[in-house]
Amino acid sequence: MTTTLLASWLLAELRIAPALLLTPPLAWSGLPWQLRAAVAAVIGLGLAPLVNPGGHPISLSLATLGAEACTGLLLALIISLPFWSASLAGSMADAESGATSSDDEGEGRWSQAIFLLAAACVVALRGHVLLAAGLAGSYRAWPAGSDLAATAMPVLGRAATEMLGAALLIALPLLLFAAVAQVIAALTGRLTGRPSPLPLRPVVVVLGLVAAVPIVGAIMSREVAAALAFLSGGGAG
Repeated sequence: MTTTLLASWLLAELRIAPALLLTPPLAWSGLPWQLRAAVAAVIGLGLAPLVNPGGHPISLSLATLGAEACTGLLLALIISLPFWSASLAGSMADAESGATSSDDEGEGRWSQAIFLLAAACVVALRGHVLLAAGLAGSYRAWPAGSDLAATAMPVLGRAATEMLGAALLIALPLLLFAAVAQVIAALTGRLTGRPSPLPLRPVVVVLGLVAAVPIVGAIMSREVAAALAFLSGGGAG
C-alpha cells in the first residue's frame, strides 16, 4: 500500500509541479525554493489518490513517467501563458519608457507591476482555486499515462499566438500615457526653457495601472475559463 501511494504521489508531482512552479504565487522568485518544493509536495500528496482511485499496483515504466512529465509541462505552459502575456506587456512599457531598476536584476518596474496585477486579478476571480481544482479534475479527462501531446499542442499553439495580442492590448494604455507624458514634458520644457516640474512619472504609473485593470481582468478571466475548459477535457476537440 505504501509503495502504491508513493508511486501515485510521484505521478501526481510530475503532472502538477510544473504548473505550480510556473504560475503565481509559487512562481515568485522571492520565495525560497525549499518552500515552493514543500508546497508542491504537499499538494501532490493530496492528489495522489486521484491518480489511482482503485489503489491497484502501479507500474512506473519509463513510458508512464515520460507521459506524465510531458502532460505536466504542457498543462503548465497552457496555464502560465496569460501571466507571460502580462510580463511581456510590462516589458514593452519598460522598453518604451526606460523604467528599469538597477537593483531588481534587470526586470523593469512595469513588468513587475503588471505581473502582480495579473496575479491579483486571478486571485480576485478565485482563479488559483479553480485552476488547482482543474488540475485535480484533469485525471478524469486524461488518466495517468495518457498521451496529451496531440491534444495539447494545437491549444498551446493558439494560446501562444494569442499571447502577443494580449500583451499588446495590456501595454496599449501604458504606452499611450507614457507618450502623452513625454509630449507634455517636451512642450513644458520648450515653453519654459527648463525641465517640467510636474511629477509626470507617478501620474503616468497611476493612470496606466488604473487603465490596465479592466483589460488585465478581462484577459485573465477569459484565459482562466479557457484553461478550465481544457483541463476538464473540453479542449480535446
